[in-house]
Amino acid sequence: MNNRCMAAVTGLILALSVASADCISISTSFDRVRVRESAHLKSRVIGLLEKNVEIPGIPSGGQWFEIAGGDYPGAFVAAEFLKVRLNRQRAECAETAVTVVARGMSVRVRETPDLNGKIAGTIDSSDPSFDVVLGPPGWLKIRPPHGKAGFFISEDWVKVLAEKISKPTHPNSEH
Repeated sequence: MNNRCMAAVTGLILALSVASADCISISTSFDRVRVRESAHLKSRVIGLLEKNVEIPGIPSGGQWFEIAGGDYPGAFVAAEFLKVRLNRQRAECAETAVTVVARGMSVRVRETPDLNGKIAGTIDSSDPSFDVVLGPPGWLKIRPPHGKAGFFISEDWVKVLAEKISKPTHPNSEH
């Protein structure tokens, strides 16, 4: 690969990482989660994260997140100990797609983003994963081609799959 191609690829990877860090926040589900030097369980522990502290993160290889802020930038945390949220404060994150799976059995999918909204169907943890984008606060909108596309599901009832986070679809982001 020539230098110009390598520079373009490096720039694209960096842009995707920055976009992900701006649009994805992670917080620990447990108290005192180990922060590691590299994305490996045998890697040296360099610190601990307290429960529910929210920081920007970048997906790294599906099972890990690279910390993009706070006290440990560039360090890693295992995805299994994290809650992952899309950043609602940045307009360019509205089209960031994430893949989710239902957290339980018979999770209701609604026609409107409201607990009293008409139920359009159900999804459970045995169903395949599906893509969503941000909806109104507390809700995610299901993206095509899933059979329930256009309907809404509560953020509380899905788990984001770390390995399936895409960049925003708006190419004119400031990064």
